[in-house]
Amino acid sequence: MSALDPRFNSEEITVFRSWTAGQKAYVENHASNFARLWSGETGSSTIVCALPEAVEQGLNFVMEKFPDAPSSDEEADRVRAFFAKRGLGGFGEGDGGGFVCDTVPAVPKTLRGSPFQMRDHQLEALRAWSGNGYNGILELATGAGKTMTAIYAATKTAEANEGVALIVAVPYQDLADQWCEELRLFNIHAVRCYGSRAEWEPVVQAYLRRNRDRQKEFLAVVVVNKTLKTDHFQAFVKQLDSRRLFFIGDECHHHGSSGYVGKLFPGAKFRIGLSATPFHYLDDEANQRLSDVYDRSVFQYTLADAVRDEVLTPYEYHPVPVELTAKEAHDYIDLSDQIARAFPAAKKDLGGPSGQKLKSLLMRRARLIGAAENKMAELNRLLDQQKVAPHSLFYCSDGRTLSDDDDDQHGADAAEVKQRHAVAQALIKRGVRVSPFTSDENRWQRREILRQFKYGETEAMVAIRCLDEGIDVPACRTAYLIASSRNPRQFIQRRGRILRRAESKERATIYDFVVVLPEDHIPDHHVAADFLRNELGRVADFARNSLYPASSIEPLLPWLRRYDLEHLAT
Repeated sequence: MSALDPRFNSEEITVFRSWTAGQKAYVENHASNFARLWSGETGSSTIVCALPEAVEQGLNFVMEKFPDAPSSDEEADRVRAFFAKRGLGGFGEGDGGGFVCDTVPAVPKTLRGSPFQMRDHQLEALRAWSGNGYNGILELATGAGKTMTAIYAATKTAEANEGVALIVAVPYQDLADQWCEELRLFNIHAVRCYGSRAEWEPVVQAYLRRNRDRQKEFLAVVVVNKTLKTDHFQAFVKQLDSRRLFFIGDECHHHGSSGYVGKLFPGAKFRIGLSATPFHYLDDEANQRLSDVYDRSVFQYTLADAVRDEVLTPYEYHPVPVELTAKEAHDYIDLSDQIARAFPAAKKDLGGPSGQKLKSLLMRRARLIGAAENKMAELNRLLDQQKVAPHSLFYCSDGRTLSDDDDDQHGADAAEVKQRHAVAQALIKRGVRVSPFTSDENRWQRREILRQFKYGETEAMVAIRCLDEGIDVPACRTAYLIASSRNPRQFIQRRGRILRRAESKERATIYDFVVVLPEDHIPDHHVAADFLRNELGRVADFARNSLYPASSIEPLLPWLRRYDLEHLAT
């Protein structure tokens, strides 16, 4: 029972294939580690010994008695009989082999070795949510426990109401896996509605057959947004009792898109939207669609609140000024002129051709700033001054920059490469063990990379946007924001990733590469001032909540004085 019942045991096996591109190194690493353990070279306390003769003979006896391996159907029959004998439920009549563990959600007594207790801000958030008719957005800072808050609400609701069906919608599979693990802490074993449809659809259909007349069983489903919008998933949810439906939209700002209209289960009695930054700073129509689904933001708990309450880690903040080259400054001004001309038309038609043109121009300008050539020179200077600390995270642009193996970045051999590759080269050159975390890696590779980063097997991780939402990296102690957006959503999400609490993590350090326009190549003094003022929105927010606000702004003072912006430092 302790092996088969998920209330008592959880096991996971990771498989790497030496014949698949990119996995051979992992196979060889595991084989090497096992060989060292087997030969006693690791210094481990693990005892390696032969099987006692009696046990070996016993195993041989069993093998001789059952020479043929059981078929899948035979195994299913044995498991069904096992659970039926103990009255544990499990397989329903005529359910086609689907399995839903009939367990009851429960608030854990302990969590990760400590007594479980909800924080004051989490309970206050749920009071605001229930006071708004069990609907609303919880606007909690990244790292402030918004996932746990929502699961606690769902658990308490399931305790008070029979047959609750919980649906959690998330943007990505990595985040879906993370939710499933968190739900297990509350004895909730969710059906994973992502990946192969053939794996999850029979399970939910079996649930519907068992609960056709009256919805009695608790059900939990975790679904990625891409699957949520499909006709077959929508058809499944329509057969559920909306009075018992509990919908959680994680990173709910995605649900402001027009593609979700009518597909977020408008009849659900219980509804929570989760996001540190739910509303878009430019798109009013998307904000209205979001309000149509979740009504409004019923509770706000900012990053400043979380740092003050020691929910997040205190941090040092160091802006690093980076001047654009003459060509980059010229291109920036040209793109800004085009954006200014395109904006009036696009404001009325964000989803149409005018809006797409504006988004394209904004992306080109953001990529230009993100991959500014001098950022690599400043990074190299910083890396020469100090050794890269373990658990360092480098946020990069997806744009291209110059890189070569020599110190002269502008030499004849300089080549254009992705900025993240240039950063990785700079780290490897200095003997730093580094891993990428981008959209190029598949799910199992990302999980392995995060594991290696957590346990210090790699010292640094080079990432782009994939880490912006939901993925936990609490081990991170130092972050280099080589590329950052002016969009508050991105830099708030990133800072939250960095400041999550972890064992022995007393403070974090952030290096923020802040772009400034060169004085000698700007036709208009006001252009440079406006540019710096826009960049300072992010800088001021970072500095204000840091350990040393006054000294944080000091590296930028020469530019602030140059453009009469010194008052912004206060």
